[in-house]
Amino acid sequence: MTLSICESAALADETLIPLKDASLHFPVPVSRNWLEKAIRKGTRGVRLETLYLCNKRYTSKEAIRRFIERTQNPEPAKPNLNEVRRPRRKKRTEAELRKELARFGIDYPN
Repeated sequence: MTLSICESAALADETLIPLKDASLHFPVPVSRNWLEKAIRKGTRGVRLETLYLCNKRYTSKEAIRRFIERTQNPEPAKPNLNEVRRPRRKKRTEAELRKELARFGIDYPN
């Protein structure tokens, strides 16, 4: 059995429910489209765990509980250390500033 990104083998030991009935286990009514989004893209960085068996997609009551807990209490965002930082702009000396202003015909006050 191959698992995709949103599938979890741990669900096999939990109380499985068909995805069509999963909306009944949320505290508020949710649509099928919202469930699909929660599986594919996630909400607040958390994706709903599912399992695909015999041409049907399942989730579990425990997975829904974990999803709700994680979206209500998200972990603090960690800074992305791979982010490229722009170099700081070099401060201009007074002579460079005078020269640049002179190019536009502006007199620098003394």
